[in-house]
Amino acid sequence: GVGYMPSTLDKFTRELKYAGMAQVAQDAVASFWLGRPSLLGEAPVEGAAVVYVDTTVSPLWTHHFSRCAKVTRLGGRVMPATSTVFLHAGCGTPVLYKTWSGQVSLGAAVEDLLDRYEALGGDGTVQRLIVMDREAHAAWLFKALRDRTWDFIVPLKKSVVQDPSRFSELTGWAPYGDRGDEVCGGRLLLNDSKDRSDPIEVRVVGRRRHRTGKVAWYATLVEAEAFPDATIIDLYFKRWPLQEHVFKDGNGRVHLDAHHG
Repeated sequence: GVGYMPSTLDKFTRELKYAGMAQVAQDAVASFWLGRPSLLGEAPVEGAAVVYVDTTVSPLWTHHFSRCAKVTRLGGRVMPATSTVFLHAGCGTPVLYKTWSGQVSLGAAVEDLLDRYEALGGDGTVQRLIVMDREAHAAWLFKALRDRTWDFIVPLKKSVVQDPSRFSELTGWAPYGDRGDEVCGGRLLLNDSKDRSDPIEVRVVGRRRHRTGKVAWYATLVEAEAFPDATIIDLYFKRWPLQEHVFKDGNGRVHLDAHHG
């Protein structure tokens, strides 16, 4: 065939959105990867398939009116930008994404993305474990994931975990890793800002840093018998090589962090 330039193929695929092909193409790519677990590396971890969800904000260099957002990589500059929510599979492969103009709430965007993933991967075929950053801390979102039988790991905001009296069933600190860190577990009742009469109780896992003595807490619904405290911490911090480094490589090598319009 004809050896088309990559820019020509890129332009052609972008034009397909006007024919309503954008989501069809995305679903086709996701189905391709989800149909190849040996390539994808999405083998269940401790009985569950892990997916990582996060938002990246990219500056939009344009003279036309566009919604603005805070771009962290530009020092928090507020400018025209787009927010893209990505869903990465267990080994870091980007499977699905959706883009919004300006700022978007991860909690408000993630449900639709997870429903699409579940439809393509097979409804109820395996236990799903969603790993998200602190932006996803919302009791109403935890309830929505629970009702969909999706488990999660989300770091809690400091304002919620400052009062030690709110914790229950706390275990003793146990060694974690080879740098002197420690972990412990317990339970915590979280108030729902949308329905204060119906709080949700979650399992919490704490990690105390040896060097600073600071403690960070992570919420989940999975039981300790299946996922020990150390496993919860391990799965969360795999976000960096399996998701954050993917963003960094894409931004640095092919400049996915900036686009023009």
